[in-house]
Amino acid sequence: MESNKWGNVTATVSLGSKKPKEVKLKTNQKATLLKEDCVLENKTASNPFHIWDWEPLLNNISDGTTYQFASLSIKHFLGTTHLSTTLTTVLETVEKQIEKNEWSFPAPKSQKEEL
Repeated sequence: MESNKWGNVTATVSLGSKKPKEVKLKTNQKATLLKEDCVLENKTASNPFHIWDWEPLLNNISDGTTYQFASLSIKHFLGTTHLSTTLTTVLETVEKQIEKNEWSFPAPKSQKEEL
């Protein structure tokens, strides 16, 4: 898989136990929070998941809850696929636990244009 792709996924979040850390953005040196020890998982896959505190997403995501995420960043690093939120990530709680990996890749053209 190539780096810097955008996609949608439905998966359950495991938040991990570490507190978010403060980081400075490379583009403007503005401080924000980043939670790095998360995992998005379902019956067939699990991937490292970074939550940037845009909007703030960190306060709206609960451990063990299944969400439909739109417009995640997808990167491949050292043989592992990493997912992270973006400025345009939208999430919606899914009532039913998912049974399989439900990827939509790449993101629809309308979402790419918003980036």
